[in-house]
Amino acid sequence: MNAGYPHVFSPFDVGGVQLKNRIFISGHTTNFGENLLPSEKDVAYHAERAKGGVGLIFTGGIRVHPASVDRAQCIVAYDDRALPRFRRITDAVHEHGIPIFAQILHTGRQTTNVFLRMPSWAPSPVPWSATGAIPHEMTVREMDEVRASFVHAAELLAEAGYDGLEVHFGHGHLLHQFLSPAVNRREDEFGGSIENRLRFPLSVLRAVQQAVGDRLVVGIRVSGDELVPGGLGLEESVDLIARIHHAAPVQFINVSVSAYALPSIGFHVAEMNYGPAPFRHVAYAVRDAVPGVPIFTIVRYTTLAVAEESLATGKVDLVGMTRAHMADPHLIRKTIEGREDEIRPCVSCNFCIGQLSKMVPITCMMNPTVGKEAEWPVDPPRSSRPRRVLVVGGGPAGLEAARLAAECGHRVTLWEASDALGGQLRIGKRGAGRADLGLAIDYFSRQLERLGVEVVLSREATPDRVLAEGADVVILALGSKPTPYAIEGYGPVPAAAEVLAGDLTAYAGRRGVVVDLLGSWASASVAESLARAGAAVTIVSPGDVLFWDINMYSKATAVDRLVSLGVTTRMYRRPLRYEGGGLVLADVLAGHEERLEDVEWIVGVTANTPQVILARELEGAVPQLVTVGDMRAPRTLLEAIYEGHAAVRALDAV
Repeated sequence: MNAGYPHVFSPFDVGGVQLKNRIFISGHTTNFGENLLPSEKDVAYHAERAKGGVGLIFTGGIRVHPASVDRAQCIVAYDDRALPRFRRITDAVHEHGIPIFAQILHTGRQTTNVFLRMPSWAPSPVPWSATGAIPHEMTVREMDEVRASFVHAAELLAEAGYDGLEVHFGHGHLLHQFLSPAVNRREDEFGGSIENRLRFPLSVLRAVQQAVGDRLVVGIRVSGDELVPGGLGLEESVDLIARIHHAAPVQFINVSVSAYALPSIGFHVAEMNYGPAPFRHVAYAVRDAVPGVPIFTIVRYTTLAVAEESLATGKVDLVGMTRAHMADPHLIRKTIEGREDEIRPCVSCNFCIGQLSKMVPITCMMNPTVGKEAEWPVDPPRSSRPRRVLVVGGGPAGLEAARLAAECGHRVTLWEASDALGGQLRIGKRGAGRADLGLAIDYFSRQLERLGVEVVLSREATPDRVLAEGADVVILALGSKPTPYAIEGYGPVPAAAEVLAGDLTAYAGRRGVVVDLLGSWASASVAESLARAGAAVTIVSPGDVLFWDINMYSKATAVDRLVSLGVTTRMYRRPLRYEGGGLVLADVLAGHEERLEDVEWIVGVTANTPQVILARELEGAVPQLVTVGDMRAPRTLLEAIYEGHAAVRALDAV
């Protein structure tokens, strides 16, 4: 184990706090809070990851002031009632011998404070996006109030038993907003020059250090590049970080990227299109400018192999693997035990953080136990009534059902009608930049083999065959298929899945249309794939916004890529007919028609049809029948895998 990852598994000291390895879980909002206080879900979530052996855990997104609250599920440290709740978290993590730090912040202008009905606060009345609320420009008295709230939060968290503290200077939150010339338009002593823009953030850091610096390790989270026009680029950010440390020496610097602006907001949670650790160079630049200070790095480190690469350079000291620990909280323990092939991979699909924009708790496509650690142990118990289970369908829902059923001790057989496992994952991974979806297929295939699941490919399920199998439980995961779609004058329109499965080079140099009726990843992926193959792409949709079913973080960067590829859009439009080489569109608002000329191809992204016939034929004919995934209703990979998992968890309850 150490020979494979000698740097990962070397101990490290951060301000006197001893770490067993160089991997940490960065501060992140979970939305597990209850009435602004940490919940038992928070306790179980962090404890599970401590049990898995990670070197350091941050409790993240802790709000310090009411003007930074935007939902009942976030957690605050300005209310003293939170103290025993935070103590529950630190005790649970310390029980496993793992240190825990807290991240404190004020979100500033991006807070839509409908919960407490307060305006957002910022250095200047500059909204975070074109549709964002205009924030309240803070007065000097309010700056004093916020500074005091940071201090109060730090003191409360010290009393709660935390080992360290991270003051958030990045991601476009309030302190970052004061630093950024793209946001800070003040004309008083807190705006204009670098020295003035630093004045308030530095006063907050110094006040926190003075209050708890003798009890807690104190560091900062920074964005080493705002990735915003007119904002702080890499050179300017690194200079500011060096100035901060020179003026108020910190015990670690946690380096990320981005600010709350579009498309920058998506890069601090870079999804699979951007490859492994795409911003590691930013942390390296900070190390060069601030030698001698422990440097932490984050952003899409999904494997220990990539973490080892960065640590081996000597440019960073700790690597954050946050989403990877959502996917598998025991990845460190499994590696130590020589079970690396059992690690559930993170594919950076961003369903996790996407939940935050919906104001619901985080979860994970690959790991349905996130947020349910107390009721669904990550290591499932063996069933008290092992049964014969037949899973029909080798897509994501069926694969997870078969895997977990075998883990629980059931005797499992899986039938797949095609000649390979994966279902729609096989198509999805063919999209531009989406190859990491194939990691899920590889993982499930390895686990089914390890667990002794009998996998039968090219096996069409019929009622007679299912009944002849004699299974105690039949789990149907037959998925869905594209619904036929045609346009007058053009005829049948190929579905996105059909196009992605074929030869994209046939579209090179030709102009065409993606008709998007779903607003999903299928739409974004086929449009990007065709554009990268050399096609001229226009997206036509009756929707008012692009890709309404993709989370705001991933959508921001997906749209940015499409713009760079020259993809154009026609919103509020629906195809009527194809004639004379052009596509006639209806304006769904005004009712008039318009025409797109020189349309050489059309691709349709429309709703799928569930495959339900077998379920109807088997109803009442088998001892226990369960349907999961798209055959219940076409949705996303998140619901498919969750339902496959939940179906097995429920077996012993029946």
